Amino acid sequence: MEFEYILYVKEACAWCTKATDALTLRKRHFKKISLDQNLRILEDLKEAYNWKTVPMVFRRFDEDKFVLLGGYTELYDHLESSNE
Repeated sequence: MEFEYILYVKEACAWCTKATDALTLRKRHFKKISLDQNLRILEDLKEAYNWKTVPMVFRRFDEDKFVLLGGYTELYDHLESSNE
């Protein structure tokens, strides 16, 4: 698997930076997608997943299965509980 996590972010977001740093520190493979230039997609994602903030962090389980973990706090809790 190429990457384990997908982060949808806005570049000026401090929580997005913290999420990126947390994954980098733990040497997790992730893909970061900045939606600064395409806010319509960000709004569509927020509505589809009923999640109103960024980052939006998804965990990848296989080629076609992604699950929304939440934001930075949920990512941090996930990483701490799974010792990743």
